[in-house]
Amino acid sequence: MYRYHPDVLRAVREHQGQGVSGVSVRLRQAVEAQQAELIALRHQTTKLAALVDHYYAAYSEARALLAPREQELAELRRRLDSKPARIAR
Repeated sequence: MYRYHPDVLRAVREHQGQGVSGVSVRLRQAVEAQQAELIALRHQTTKLAALVDHYYAAYSEARALLAPREQELAELRRRLDSKPARIAR
C-alpha cells in the first residue's frame, strides 16, 4: 500500500518521529526535574531531623533545670496555703 502512496508513508513516519521524540524529551525533562526535587527534599529532611533533635535536646535540658524550681515553688505554695486574692477595682 505504501508503495503506491509514498506521501502517506512519509506523513506516518514524520508523525511517529515527532510524537516519540517530543514525548520522550518532555518525559525525560519531567523525570530529571522530579529527581532534582527529590534530592532537595531529602537534603531538607536531614536538616529538619537535625533541627528537631537539637530542639528536643534543648527542651530536655530546660525541663531538667526547671524541675527542681517547680518543686520548690509547689512546696512554697503548700506551706503558705495561700488563696487567690481578689483585686478591688
